[in-house]
Amino acid sequence: MKLLAVPSLRAKYLQYVRTIAETSLHWDTLGPFVAQCRALIEKEVEADTRKLSTFEAFQAAASDSPNERTIGRGMSLRQFIEQRRAFLLQRTAK
Repeated sequence: MKLLAVPSLRAKYLQYVRTIAETSLHWDTLGPFVAQCRALIEKEVEADTRKLSTFEAFQAAASDSPNERTIGRGMSLRQFIEQRRAFLLQRTAK
């Protein structure tokens, strides 16, 4: 049996997803953690001679700026978090 096919279990699951999106999946919560991690590994990323992308791409991906343009592929962590949060809140709307 698929658990999300059971209406009561699906409702409970969506309630949990909404709670997580509202309380934890927010840049105000995650931004300081990303900044702390960025500061912790920044020198190692810059010195890495075998990295898959440039140091500038790392800086753009881990930027605090909401409008930072990433170099190459993808979006910044902030853009991903903000878009994912908006999607989950819209998807789990009552």
